Amino acid sequence: MLELSIIIALTVGLTEAVKRIFKMPSRFAPAVSLLFGLSLTFLNSNGLPLNDIILAGIIVGLTASGLFDVGVKTIAGK
Repeated sequence: MLELSIIIALTVGLTEAVKRIFKMPSRFAPAVSLLFGLSLTFLNSNGLPLNDIILAGIIVGLTASGLFDVGVKTIAGK
């Protein structure tokens, strides 16, 4: 089972890749991040109850989205 920090990093990377490949507006990034978080958490669940998978997936998706926003603001100096 992967650590949640690895799943968060994968979620950030996959969301950014989708944004660049499909030229997706940034306003859709949190939704895509949430979908990746839920999907990756489900694939890594190893028999956890469904409500735990959903909660962890939401946490991963929202954390990845917030982490990306903070990184952009910090690097861009905004």
